[in-house]
Amino acid sequence: MKFKNLVVLILLVGWTGVILSDEIPKFTPEQWEKLEKGKIILTNELKKTDDGEEHALIGAYLIFNQPITTAWSLMEHPEWQERYLPDLRYSKLIWRKGNQINVEFMVKILFFKLYYRVIHTYYPDKYFFRWSLDPKYNNDLKYLYGEWHLFPLKNGKTLAKYLAVVHASFLIPSFIERKLMKDNVPKNMKAFQKWINSGGKYHK
Repeated sequence: MKFKNLVVLILLVGWTGVILSDEIPKFTPEQWEKLEKGKIILTNELKKTDDGEEHALIGAYLIFNQPITTAWSLMEHPEWQERYLPDLRYSKLIWRKGNQINVEFMVKILFFKLYYRVIHTYYPDKYFFRWSLDPKYNNDLKYLYGEWHLFPLKNGKTLAKYLAVVHASFLIPSFIERKLMKDNVPKNMKAFQKWINSGGKYHK
């Protein structure tokens, strides 16, 4: 069953689509040590978007044990996300056109099955891509936007920055929303990191 306007935290996938930031933050030595050990740094803030509402902006920083070209080549295939993301039931390629890729997803969270299509737009010269809902599809999500930005490190590894807008409708109790935000982000980020680190060999 589809639940129109039900919005939950989903890690893959609008906004006007501007790059929120293309700079590496000034991490403390302690934060760099944490990142180099494979840990993930999470951020959370409120952001007013182009619909005039404030939404939770979820951020994550992590290091991939792969050069930036390898990480980028894997991230150019969002249709493979069903292989490694825990809550994702399927991801199906709809079309590829130029620097854009449309993928249909189905995710099950709690008692809900959510169907939606996402258009990913890639900027290879900046190692950056963003995604938002396909406006032509009858999505079960009301609002969704996210982006990844990659930065090469001197040791041959890659620093990755993830940002996504998260909004839950009144149908989701606030305590469930907080749990989703607390549990799903680290879990999915860790799965993504394992997949990139393995060169795409890791499967859930």
